[in-house]
Amino acid sequence: MRPYVLLIAEAALLGTHHELRTRWAALLTALEDGGASWPVPEAALARLSNRDVIKNAMYAVVDTLYFLLKTQGLPRADSGRLPTDSAEYPHTPLLYGQAAQTVGAADLGDEARLMRRAAYGVRALLIGPTGCGKTELGKRVALALGARLCKVSGRPGLEDRDMIGGVAPTPSGPRWLDGPLARALRSAQNGERTVLLIDELMRLDPYHRNLLVGALDELSAAEVRAVLGRDVPDGRYYTLDLPGANAGTGGGNEVLCAPVSLLSVVCTTNMGGRYVQAGHLDPALLRRFELTLFVSPLTGAQIMPAYERVAGPQAAWVAYALEVTSRGMTAEQGQSLAEPINTGVTLNYLAEVAALIAAGMNVTGALRAALDVTVVPFCCEIGEDGLPDTAARQSLSVTLERLLRDQALRAA
Repeated sequence: MRPYVLLIAEAALLGTHHELRTRWAALLTALEDGGASWPVPEAALARLSNRDVIKNAMYAVVDTLYFLLKTQGLPRADSGRLPTDSAEYPHTPLLYGQAAQTVGAADLGDEARLMRRAAYGVRALLIGPTGCGKTELGKRVALALGARLCKVSGRPGLEDRDMIGGVAPTPSGPRWLDGPLARALRSAQNGERTVLLIDELMRLDPYHRNLLVGALDELSAAEVRAVLGRDVPDGRYYTLDLPGANAGTGGGNEVLCAPVSLLSVVCTTNMGGRYVQAGHLDPALLRRFELTLFVSPLTGAQIMPAYERVAGPQAAWVAYALEVTSRGMTAEQGQSLAEPINTGVTLNYLAEVAALIAAGMNVTGALRAALDVTVVPFCCEIGEDGLPDTAARQSLSVTLERLLRDQALRAA
């Protein structure tokens, strides 16, 4: 909390940070109007904080504090110690949250968490099973922020030009072409809010993961001036050296310098022995992520509208019920499926169902016929004969028939 205390003290005593000073004064006024007296007892603060006018004023102060710290680094003021006694600094309870902290109305969903942080620039790692919506979550955040989206998909054998960029022949001679990483930093350097989405992080080879470790190191404005000799506004920056980027113009390397506040880096990965990965997530890379979210499959309320748009409500209900049921049918639960159905597989299933319905088949027949060409190949172990495991396929078929009967009873 020390930087927050110093920023408020600087705003109040030295007359800087006009917005913070104004919002802090509005918060104190709201508390006084609510009957607060100084110092504010913990119980009174907890009670007053539930009032909308005070809650909104507190949110406004925190929003400004967070923005200032992200864009300007630590405040200029410095202090050898912090006030620890509320009698010494009467507003301390507001700053230190001495009362028990409550979540209140804050949305703690994955998308809400990521959206809040990405508005100021964040490095986030999304971990979850395949098909749970990690990549789509990153895309939705970029779209909601109106940000430019730069995407790279991790895979073995990825070349530098596919990650950073490289010099390529053009009709006018050799020319540097940005890869996704360089495009993202250049976009943010030019003042455009940007999201860099790195899909399948752990399928990148160690060389490119180490490159990412360096690219995600932050420099202060003073460090940028000292290292690059470039005059930049106060704040935090990412830098990226592009070797040979100026070769076509007779120059040497180009160094990109992007404000942290304008660039969010969102990486996705699967974890566990079932997935093909190039090494492990080492602490040097993990510590550079400010936010790590373990993404779970979407709930029915979240995903059903999308399913219904593909093949209608009747087929969507059966497909989603089959997806949920399959999570308890894997070898880990002593059953026969190699993998449970995920969102992507269900969407493929429903797309085939919709195509069969359009060809004249009824919904029930389409659900049966689509199973073997969409769900079975993903969920069932493929034997040495090249065919899916018979027991696993049969368990899916039996489960589907039960769900079709359940649906008929619901409709009756």
